[in-house]
Amino acid sequence: MCAALLLVGSAAAQSMRISTVDGQQLAAEVKGFDAGNGTLSAVVGGVTKSLSIGNLLALHGGAPTPGGSVEVHLVGGELLQGDLVAGDADGETFGLQSPTLGRLSVPIDRLEVLIFRERARDARPQDFAIPESADADEALFRRARRLGFQQVLGGIHRFREKSILFEVGDGDDAVDAEAFRYEDLVAIALRGGVARETPPEAMLLTRSGDVVGVDLEGFRDGKFRFGVDVATREFELAPNDIAALTFLGTGRKYLSDLPVLAAEERAYFEDAEVLLPYRRDRNVGGGFLVAGGSSYLKGVGAHSYSKLSWKVPDGVAHFHALVGLGDEVGDLGLKADVGVTVKLDDEVLFFDDSIGAADGVQNLGLLDVRPGATLTLEVKFGRGLDLGDRVGWLGAVFLQ
Repeated sequence: MCAALLLVGSAAAQSMRISTVDGQQLAAEVKGFDAGNGTLSAVVGGVTKSLSIGNLLALHGGAPTPGGSVEVHLVGGELLQGDLVAGDADGETFGLQSPTLGRLSVPIDRLEVLIFRERARDARPQDFAIPESADADEALFRRARRLGFQQVLGGIHRFREKSILFEVGDGDDAVDAEAFRYEDLVAIALRGGVARETPPEAMLLTRSGDVVGVDLEGFRDGKFRFGVDVATREFELAPNDIAALTFLGTGRKYLSDLPVLAAEERAYFEDAEVLLPYRRDRNVGGGFLVAGGSSYLKGVGAHSYSKLSWKVPDGVAHFHALVGLGDEVGDLGLKADVGVTVKLDDEVLFFDDSIGAADGVQNLGLLDVRPGATLTLEVKFGRGLDLGDRVGWLGAVFLQ
């Protein structure tokens, strides 16, 4: 972190929830941040406290609302939301206007897939993967006349205000760049893009659904100052622009970043298809993890019935998570109610046979684990069956 003085802003403090490495959940008003000392100033229970960043897991704000016409998936898992604007004349970048981050100039070689939200419907980034057998590393996707998408292979020449200049074909078969209107496209994909060179200090989820790696620079006039690698410049964001901020300190291994050892999922009715399988860092419907009015950037979205297992990694001694029904359940008009169990091999570490919407988010606290053992998270059928029993294992992390 770079040195900076603690500056307490004049703007109104923002109420947030804070997750700590000792398993606590604190309701707090963020007042400032000292990058030099690595401390966060916050009012907790009416008392101003200085909290070490090294002892914090995450800050949690309200639910994000994705904005703009496109979602841009970058290599390494970062995500930008907004509207396309013209890139540079040399074809090295494309422009994006984010509702929260403002105008961005994004290097094209960081791109994985750019999706035009309105025309893509329920498509996911992997639906636009370029086949390994393809001769080109870049592609446009247009809506096919009947089903699926029409893929146009070639090379990106330049992003313009309302169209992209794209060379169709590869090598000797390539033709001069022609303009494809954005309004006719479903997605733009690139194979072999590059990720950021150095890991960030934290991952930020903005109020408009951007997910970016950030470095913590300071606090000024009531706003955090972040360094954002993808834009190669600093940003100032008020706490109410932050849906979640997850710190990536040493000694913490987030469950959603680890391979699943075993997954058992089934529908309520025998032989029926599982419609909503588990997801990493998302709820089962594909939205962000939001429960009890707070957002969580890391975690696992699950459904009844599910039984998910992980091998406890080396170098850890504890497991921490929260569990609760996702706030999206309230939009379904169903009275969901589930039972959950956490096991280490055959030992029950946590059990609650009835978690409903009125119960809020349950804190598992710090659970003792041992490397090499099997950690299992189970969600049992409740009143919402497999339609409404949508559960989030929130902020799930192994700790030293």
